Amino acid sequence: MTDLSRGSIANPIPLLLSGVKGILTVVKTVAETVSNNNTPQDDDQLFIALEANSRYLFILFMSIEIKAASDFRFDFTVPLGATITGNITSAAENVLELDLTALRSITATAAITICPRYIGKITTNSTAGTLQLQWAQLVAVIENTVMQAGSYISLVKLA
Repeated sequence: MTDLSRGSIANPIPLLLSGVKGILTVVKTVAETVSNNNTPQDDDQLFIALEANSRYLFILFMSIEIKAASDFRFDFTVPLGATITGNITSAAENVLELDLTALRSITATAAITICPRYIGKITTNSTAGTLQLQWAQLVAVIENTVMQAGSYISLVKLA
């Protein structure tokens, strides 16, 4: 984890919350591939510890290579009793369908590498634990879906 309290263009949270201490960022250093699997699996690198009885703001930036046949789904695991809410944005919304109901999914109309951002809030109760990204293909197809290196989670503790 890196303390980026001065911020950067690649990591906008510190720029938006300048002067706030305790900003942590975990950056994916190696691309990860899933093929023919629609069961969400833990990302190998995109997870971060959460304290009990706390509130956090976070940004998940994903660089994903997806195909039209397989699409993409993601979710999070959080500590027992924690709540998580958020919103996703992408510059490529004209080629995507975003579904943020119980199953967070992205449906592409063509093969594309996209960079959606999920901005969310987490509130933990008396149980500490981990914010863990899980992801898979929406439809299991024998083709690669890739979470690219450079994807990241930035987290700031609000209370």
